[in-house]
Amino acid sequence: MLNLIQPIYIETERLIIKNPSMDDFPEVLKMKCNREVMKFTGGATKLSCEQEMSNYFKKINNFGLNNNYVFSVIEKKSNKYIGYCGFKYCDIINNIEILYGFTKSSWGNGYCKEAAKKVLPYGFDNLEFEEISAAVNPKNAASEHIINCIGLKYIGKIDWPNQGQVNLYSLKREEYQKR
Repeated sequence: MLNLIQPIYIETERLIIKNPSMDDFPEVLKMKCNREVMKFTGGATKLSCEQEMSNYFKKINNFGLNNNYVFSVIEKKSNKYIGYCGFKYCDIINNIEILYGFTKSSWGNGYCKEAAKKVLPYGFDNLEFEEISAAVNPKNAASEHIINCIGLKYIGKIDWPNQGQVNLYSLKREEYQKR
């Protein structure tokens, strides 16, 4: 399947946020193999490199379809992939979910907050989402901090496979526009 979606390019002071590409795959694979990085997102992969590559290729070709807008995040000064940030429809919460993940070497630099602050408005203003949600394991303090910084509001707890109860956050377009 050939994806004909227009290239998306979002810039911050230190980051480039863009459509994913196979050039990102070596760093994506490193992330997926790192238990600490993947602790709250399903755990380190058990798949072979070839299987992961095939899955990533499918993700790239599905970019823009069914509300799947998970962007690659590139650090400007190094021009290297440092993570992802974007949106995907989540069956568990029955809504569009903002999600993000960054390489361990990029942790502690504020990149996730910088990307999420730029991607959230893109979701409401350009993609015209009516509501954006997030599910966060309460043990993941860094992720809870990001969600609070970008203005999502705590809704309550929900059950999440292999994690138990997680915190559900949400922001409606009308609330976003009033800020």
